[in-house]
Amino acid sequence: MDRSVLIPLDEKRETITDFYFDKWDRDMDETRRELYTELHKIYGLIRKGVIRVPDTGYILELGVNRCVSFNELCDIFDVKRCVGFDLENVTRHPRVVTVDIRNMDDVLYPAALCVNEVGGWTVTPESRKAAYDWMISNMLPGGVVIEHSNEYSGWEIKEDLQAKGFKVVWMGPIHIVMKKL
Repeated sequence: MDRSVLIPLDEKRETITDFYFDKWDRDMDETRRELYTELHKIYGLIRKGVIRVPDTGYILELGVNRCVSFNELCDIFDVKRCVGFDLENVTRHPRVVTVDIRNMDDVLYPAALCVNEVGGWTVTPESRKAAYDWMISNMLPGGVVIEHSNEYSGWEIKEDLQAKGFKVVWMGPIHIVMKKL
C-alpha cells in the first residue's frame, strides 16, 4: 500500500497511517474486540427481525476500517444496498468508497441503516461529529442509526437524537440503536 500521500486527521492524530497502522496493534485490539462483539449482537437482533430495518434505502457504515462489521452487513442485506466509507480502503472491498467524511456535505445516500464507526469521539472528534451530522441528514423515515452510547461517547447522544426525531430501539454499554420516526 502506498503511504506516500498521507491524509491529515483531526488534531489528535497526525495522519491516517498513524491511526490505522501504527496504533492498531498496540492500542486498538481490545477496544475493537469490544466494539465488534457488541455490533455482532446488534446485527443478530437485525437478522432475527427484533430490530427492523426498512426494505428500501442504503445500508451504510461510516468508518469501515478493515471491513469486519461491514462484511457482516453485506451478509445480512443485499450487498448492492451496502456502501462503506473510509479514508482508505485497506481491504480493497468493492463496496467501500474512499472519502474524507468531512467533505461529504453535498453527498446524498438515503439510508435505511447507518452505522457510525468513524474514528472516535475522543480520538477524532471533528471527523466523528461530521459523520454523525451526515448520518442524521441521510436517514429515511423508519431508518435505523447505530451510534456510540452517551457513556461511551462522553456526551448526550441519545437526547440529541431524540430531539431530532429518533426513538431508542436498543441500548448497550457501547452502542445505542435508534429509529427515525
